[in-house]
Amino acid sequence: MPEKKKCGACKDKLTREGYAKEQWQKEENERRCLACVAADRPNTAAQTPEEKAERDAFVKACVEALSRRSDVTNHTRATEARRRAESVDAPTEEFAVNAADVPPPPPPP
Repeated sequence: MPEKKKCGACKDKLTREGYAKEQWQKEENERRCLACVAADRPNTAAQTPEEKAERDAFVKACVEALSRRSDVTNHTRATEARRRAESVDAPTEEFAVNAADVPPPPPPP
């Protein structure tokens, strides 16, 4: 079975094909997969607890603001933002509103 290493940004465990040569050789707190480098995703493993808390507070505020909006597009954005935030790593605090559990607004008449 080929060796897999964890990406510090998306937390996926990938084989050598998922990384550039220089990224494969780095430690987890510095390593990012090809997809994360292309998308310019930050390496959350290298963040301090204060930076993670600041990021989580910002994401929480965004999710809650979008959840209060009444159109389907913003409901979808809030759900996607929540899922992206959860996929990066465990938040340092619980979100007050789980946008994925909020039903979408009714369609316009």
